[in-house]
Amino acid sequence: SMGFLDNDSYVLGSSYERFTARANVNSQLKSWLKVGTNVGYSKATQNGVQENAGAASNPFEVARSWAPIFPVHAYDAEGNMKYYEDGSPMYDAGNGETDGTSKRPTATNQNVIANMKEDIRETVYNNLTSRSYLEISFLKNFKFTANYSYDFTNSSQTVFYTPLIGDGQSFGGRGTKGSYNTTTTNFNQILAYSNVFGDTHHLSAKIGHEYYKYEYQYLAGQKTNFFNPNNPELDNGGQMQYINSYTANHNIEGYFGMADYDYSNKYYLSAAFRRDGTSRFLDRWGNFWSVGAAWRISNEAFMEGTNSWLNDLKLRASYGTQGNESILSEYDYAYVYTPYQDQYTVTWNGSELGYSPEFYGNPDLTWEKQKTFDVGVDFRLFDRVYGSFEYFYRRTDDMLFKRPVAYSTAGRPYNWENLGAMKNTGIEFEVNVDIFNQPDLKWTVSLVGSHYKNRIVT
Repeated sequence: SMGFLDNDSYVLGSSYERFTARANVNSQLKSWLKVGTNVGYSKATQNGVQENAGAASNPFEVARSWAPIFPVHAYDAEGNMKYYEDGSPMYDAGNGETDGTSKRPTATNQNVIANMKEDIRETVYNNLTSRSYLEISFLKNFKFTANYSYDFTNSSQTVFYTPLIGDGQSFGGRGTKGSYNTTTTNFNQILAYSNVFGDTHHLSAKIGHEYYKYEYQYLAGQKTNFFNPNNPELDNGGQMQYINSYTANHNIEGYFGMADYDYSNKYYLSAAFRRDGTSRFLDRWGNFWSVGAAWRISNEAFMEGTNSWLNDLKLRASYGTQGNESILSEYDYAYVYTPYQDQYTVTWNGSELGYSPEFYGNPDLTWEKQKTFDVGVDFRLFDRVYGSFEYFYRRTDDMLFKRPVAYSTAGRPYNWENLGAMKNTGIEFEVNVDIFNQPDLKWTVSLVGSHYKNRIVT
């Protein structure tokens, strides 16, 4: 499928254009082999205008506040239009280019029409998404699945203030170019096994590997003193103002396994294990696991006398550990590199090179660990009333926090550290009643409640 949108705004110089395309292909190549892919692409180009509420180059502010008595172009005392050196009509800057009658009491050197026609505020967005999979079934009870996803986003921005008039005139024109790329990749492979033994033993198991990569690339530069007022490219500018770039990376790799067993739909056991590594810590790897059990009491022989009113009654419990490494956002400078390494800022004042600490890393930083125990009951009565009751206990150790430090220590007023532990306990319940449950009329009343208690342990 494809689509196209072209939207010209009612404001001069403002527009939006978008193209989209998507392809979805699935194929059963063999009885044991299935493949598929879903690919989408979009490109959008947006041109905008000045949006600052009080700016003289904001057309909405000018239309609301200014009387329509000032000319767009400049004229001499005889009423003849004036021209720039390239032969194009000169814009009126409101500073009396004619006989003084066009001189404005405020916002001189501004012309909203010139800003909309000559300045550039363009952003181009390119997005590519891809989801592909492969399934192989073999030996009756085994299935191998590989999933690959790729997401790429590029945002390219051009901001240009003409040297003819307005904010860019005092700089001889000012142009800024920026390119921002975000790439996310995820690849996992899973081997699954499922079987039933003697109609009463059900066993399923999985082992797998997963890899995640995030990359953000930033490049931006600005120049002034543009030779050609109609060319916004930076090679047309004579004076460099700044240029900057960086790349941020975040990688996670994990190995996992899990198994589920039930006997006669009455007794359930489950277990899972993960080993995950992250690029955020010097000590990369953490091990996390969980076990669980459940008993469907309503399926026991001694409960046969309750079948008329008790549809389901299950007791369950589990205990497990989890890890957390999500401590930073892409807008935090420490995320750009690695929070366990020292980071420095390089400056140049035109004659001397400066080198100062920006952030002191913590090589002892490690996974935040969470241990959770919960026990609960699920029920259904009269095929109409159903719900659950649950109690949980959770303890979090090596909590990841920003610890304040003096500004004199480094450029950032904090360091990341594993600090303290917290204990959470609570109960939760949910009760639902189907008042009406007909094909053309459904009405359910629900009651949900909870109580939590949190305490800092250390």
